[in-house]
Amino acid sequence: TQTTFALAIVVTLLTIILGYPVAYYFVRSRSRLKHLIFLAVISPLLVSIVVRTIGWTIVLGNEGLVNNLLRALGLTREPLPLMNNFWSVTVGMVHVLLPFMILSIASVLGKIDPALEESAAVLGANPAWTFWRVTLPLSVQGIAAGSILVFCLTIGAYITPWWLGRGKVLLFSTTIYDQMLAIIDWPFGSAAAMVLVAATLVVVIIYFALLRHVGPR
Repeated sequence: TQTTFALAIVVTLLTIILGYPVAYYFVRSRSRLKHLIFLAVISPLLVSIVVRTIGWTIVLGNEGLVNNLLRALGLTREPLPLMNNFWSVTVGMVHVLLPFMILSIASVLGKIDPALEESAAVLGANPAWTFWRVTLPLSVQGIAAGSILVFCLTIGAYITPWWLGRGKVLLFSTTIYDQMLAIIDWPFGSAAAMVLVAATLVVVIIYFALLRHVGPR
């Protein structure tokens, strides 16, 4: 249970940190490159999750790109154990779910009237203060929507944790699968599934309760 929710929280936080700047650039920038950014964001959604997950094996495996590069640079002689651990699963999940966070935040940022930021600047606010007191509070709903989406999808993910964890990262989803289809212990698998659903609902309810205390006032 702890590993499952720890993974969901870490993935959610990382997608927010990585996704917000991309969404902000996409919405606020007047550069023609922003269309390329949009294509880069949605292009992973056109590829199967299975293919994207297997692709990380090519990058993080013992004979993958990262280890080969480290050996070529003389930084290591033996391959680093980059696979089959919590962080390899985290990287895979962030890659899979980052577009959902970016699109959620961008949809809300696009509805914020730029005149509000301009008014803050006219009143003497610097860009950092304007972002912290105006833009960020007004975009909380987008962060919240993306967070709930990413959190719930991470909680229920199976193929990415299974492939990149290889049995060393035990999550609720992999445990339920093993109990239902491998061990054929349906009562235990059903109970675990109900516990997962109940725990997820509790977390979502708490999250929305806390969300009422933040945002624009």
